[in-house]
Amino acid sequence: MLRWTREAFTLIELAIALVIIALIVGGVLVGTDLITASERRLAVRQVELFDSAANVFRNRYNCLPGDCLNATVFGWSALSSGNGDGTVGYPPGCDGLGVCIISARHEHINFWYHLHAAGLIPYAIAAVTAVPPSTPDMPGVATPPVEGMKLRYMGLAGSPASGGWIVHGNVMFESYPGRIPPPLTGHSFALGSIRAWPAASGTVFNGYAPADLHYIDNKIDDGFPVSGKVIAIRLALALEPPQHLTYNGGLIFGYTYGDTSTPVCVRTDTDPFVYNVLYTGTAQYGSCGVVIKASF
Repeated sequence: MLRWTREAFTLIELAIALVIIALIVGGVLVGTDLITASERRLAVRQVELFDSAANVFRNRYNCLPGDCLNATVFGWSALSSGNGDGTVGYPPGCDGLGVCIISARHEHINFWYHLHAAGLIPYAIAAVTAVPPSTPDMPGVATPPVEGMKLRYMGLAGSPASGGWIVHGNVMFESYPGRIPPPLTGHSFALGSIRAWPAASGTVFNGYAPADLHYIDNKIDDGFPVSGKVIAIRLALALEPPQHLTYNGGLIFGYTYGDTSTPVCVRTDTDPFVYNVLYTGTAQYGSCGVVIKASF
């Protein structure tokens, strides 16, 4: 009578199997991290594209996009002309909601329209030609969408899932606990507004995960939210003449001790302050945006 015997796995075989499983799991995790980094890198490349395009535009046309005094000279809509003051911002006659007496003064939108009309960016943005503007004023619709990232908190129903970029001159900051960064003079690109032109105090905010913005800050600047040329923001507090936009209302800061549940964008239990990268940013006050200083 034949008897079949079944041998157990040896310790060596088990060890090899565990190593293989670990390699597979590790490969999946590494692959996920690489995909995330690749997606975030798209937003960084957009900043580089916009900054370069604005400088090329100024050298080619001797004016800034959106601010050109007579856009018809270049074959563009007459109502897309700016006031020619050298700043892409609100001229006299505009209120804090971006509503201007003269329709030609919507420089924040026409900035993108001029760049596209000049063949310098691939995003087809329409000119603002009416008061109130006929173009939807949501970033990502009236301005280029953000590539590679998604909003974690959507303060305005119907906003594009990725959010969008806005441009502004002379940004100031408030509401930092004991450390207010200096103004970003010149021009800046910003993420997080629900409007293509930042509105007055009390505007609801669209927000991104702190980890996403930390990646952008780390690639472009020093990686810290309250220093350098990339500053973490919440909402626009007010439009202060002459053409200053003040950011940082709401609970952007707080003591978190590195936990994943406290809805703040920036940790204040460290020195210097750091992005609260463990928090996913899904609550209104835990998500945030950034202002990035431009070179033009």
